Amino acid sequence: MIGLKEQIEQAMKPIMGMPLSQACRALNMEMFSFGGLRESVTPLGKTGLVGEYALHIQCPWRVVGPEGIVVASGDRNYPEDENSDWQDFDSDGPSLCEARIDEWLQPHKDLPLTVESVTADRLGGFRLELSQGYMLEVFPADSLRGEYSEHWRLFRPSCENHFVVTGHGVEK
Repeated sequence: MIGLKEQIEQAMKPIMGMPLSQACRALNMEMFSFGGLRESVTPLGKTGLVGEYALHIQCPWRVVGPEGIVVASGDRNYPEDENSDWQDFDSDGPSLCEARIDEWLQPHKDLPLTVESVTADRLGGFRLELSQGYMLEVFPADSLRGEYSEHWRLFRPSCENHFVVTGHGVEK
């Protein structure tokens, strides 16, 4: 039987060589898009851009670069300007996470970072090596096994087949 590490590495193969085209957040879920962007309409009728593949992460993650941590999931708990008055901070609004991701991706708009390799672990985590010395690290950090134990998923928008990693392993 093929292990979780091997399943993850196999599932990630389609995004090898693809550009990281955008990132955004919905509550505690970070959403990274890979490949060319196209317009799409959501079930609620909203129009937006989606990539060829989407990676939705609901567990801890971080982007590491040559100088150290660039941005991480914990940054969504802090205001855009970490020197501002934290009394007025609303965690559902703009956060340090969005500010740092925008600051990181902006210089790469004309020549996007591309996925060079993936290394997974046996616990559902992985590291995507990106060009220019960056990497996206995803690491499940809880022991949940119930209905709400999803750590992350990779899928093609508008397709029904999703590769989903939960506290149980790969969701069937």
